[in-house]
Amino acid sequence: MQGTKLVSATPDDLLEVAIMSKMFHSEAKKSGYKLSFDLEKFNQVYLEAINSPEYFYLLAKNGEDYVGFFIGVLHQPLFSNDILASEMFWWCNKEARGSGVAVAMLDSFEAWAKVSGATQINVSDLQNVKSLQLLYKRRGYSISEQTYNKEI
Repeated sequence: MQGTKLVSATPDDLLEVAIMSKMFHSEAKKSGYKLSFDLEKFNQVYLEAINSPEYFYLLAKNGEDYVGFFIGVLHQPLFSNDILASEMFWWCNKEARGSGVAVAMLDSFEAWAKVSGATQINVSDLQNVKSLQLLYKRRGYSISEQTYNKEI
């Protein structure tokens, strides 16, 4: 998408990121995603984490329009001193899909992970998103585990 710029998110972007997150959530539900969306919780976590060096908040903007976002986090497993960079969730609007915006956001996340000292990057996809699965494979990612969910 020509003219799209990637910028770090700020507290002032909360409303737009919340709107896009709700759009992600709505699309994810079509793939079997069962978790609820709590706007108050989202706002709280966003504002608590936005200035933390352990979180990655990236926006894709085309002019004044928000067209995508990427949120990631650094963490360590309980059994290792390795630092992992994990994608929490990311999304592009339908007009930006296939335009290179998603690849540019992933590039930025990978670069941030590397300079942040991560030794591994974890990304995920929702079931049946073949284009995302193909992107990950082209980028050198391999499946290391799968998640199974059960409502209780």
